[in-house]
Amino acid sequence: EKQQKLVELLAEKRAALSNQAVTKGLDPNVPMKESGIPGIGEVPAHWQVMALRRVLGLIEQGWSPQCEGHPVSGNDWGVLKSGCTAGGCFNENANKTLPTSLEPRLQLLVREGDVLVCRASGSPDIIGSAALVPTMEKRLMLSDKIFRLNFVNLVHPAFVVHALASRASRSQIENMISGAEGLANNLPQARLKDLMFARPPYRDQIAIAQWLESELERLDNVRAVIAGQLSRLQEYRQALITAAVTGQLEIPEARQ
Repeated sequence: EKQQKLVELLAEKRAALSNQAVTKGLDPNVPMKESGIPGIGEVPAHWQVMALRRVLGLIEQGWSPQCEGHPVSGNDWGVLKSGCTAGGCFNENANKTLPTSLEPRLQLLVREGDVLVCRASGSPDIIGSAALVPTMEKRLMLSDKIFRLNFVNLVHPAFVVHALASRASRSQIENMISGAEGLANNLPQARLKDLMFARPPYRDQIAIAQWLESELERLDNVRAVIAGQLSRLQEYRQALITAAVTGQLEIPEARQ
């Protein structure tokens, strides 16, 4: 129970660290100003608060043909699932194989450096999750449940991904989602463009993204170690129960 609580505390610290960096920056002594946006609060005085549409060049949406139920292998073509951006990390294994009877749409090919955002899912927690594609070896296409964001030269893609994952952005996204719980929830493109965020100078964006990647990797490594310990404890717990109820343990008689 103590280890599980530590995992929860690490998740909270991870979220707080990310939100602090993308809304307050790395310098605690910098002059601040009120952003006027609920959930963002004060931001550094030299930052700009703006709608995402001001830095967007184009939003692309993909294609969801009837696919085979298994991930791609070899040189097969595939289509990404909506969960490929869950948790803010790109998962290229979240895909389905395109049938050989269908021609791939080359303009929808996912490339290294793409910023992807989940548009629709049965799980509201996944909607609006963003991820940067670090590398791409498989031939995968966007589905119609995934947006690809293209930016003008005012923002660093990695910074935007972190900003979209912040508490300030998540609260806005939750209010933008249409659809009822358990149904086909959807993030309209026009609403996503209205999302407000704080944009630091480009050089600061790079510094914040690099610092966050280092700190979050450190926390994730700690979490992985604890997860391994939890798994072994659970195995030991189950083995102990099994041994006890099958008579493999010598258990002293209860004393009156």
